[in-house]
Amino acid sequence: MTTSARRLSRATDGRPAAPVRILHLGAGNFFRAHQAWYTEHVPDAQQWGIAAFTGRSPQVAEDLAPQDGLYTLATRAADGDRTEVVSSLSAVHAAGDLEAWRGYFRSPELAIVTSTITEAGYLRDSAGGLDLDDERVAADRDALREDGAEAEVSTAVGRFVAGLLARRAESGRRA
Repeated sequence: MTTSARRLSRATDGRPAAPVRILHLGAGNFFRAHQAWYTEHVPDAQQWGIAAFTGRSPQVAEDLAPQDGLYTLATRAADGDRTEVVSSLSAVHAAGDLEAWRGYFRSPELAIVTSTITEAGYLRDSAGGLDLDDERVAADRDALREDGAEAEVSTAVGRFVAGLLARRAESGRRA
């Protein structure tokens, strides 16, 4: 996380939190070192905040939430190591925070939804499609059929479907 024991804060480090316009599932190292870093460096970064959700473990959210989503990225290069505080994460949540997940999907400001999950997270069958026989997929399918956007889901696919259902319901209310 940081190169020192000092806790980062938006009051003294980084920049103010940008409005959430990007929703991301899989807030691991790869995402933080790439997508979040690139978002930090776009010319209008102050307009592109990311709400990031963890994958299986809530640890990243537990580590970053007390630091307002800020973290220090260390890069190694032939000409020396560098550190940089990255401010593009406006919010960080555990994957199980479905209320927040649906809330971001309902927001008309949301423009992009991305994910960096492992291959196992896609729950594919031998033909490459969604494994409809997987117990978790079947449970999410049944919950979504019964409760729609408010379903308690556990898979990445279930989360995306619940989010899209929440967005569709919200856009119908705004119409």
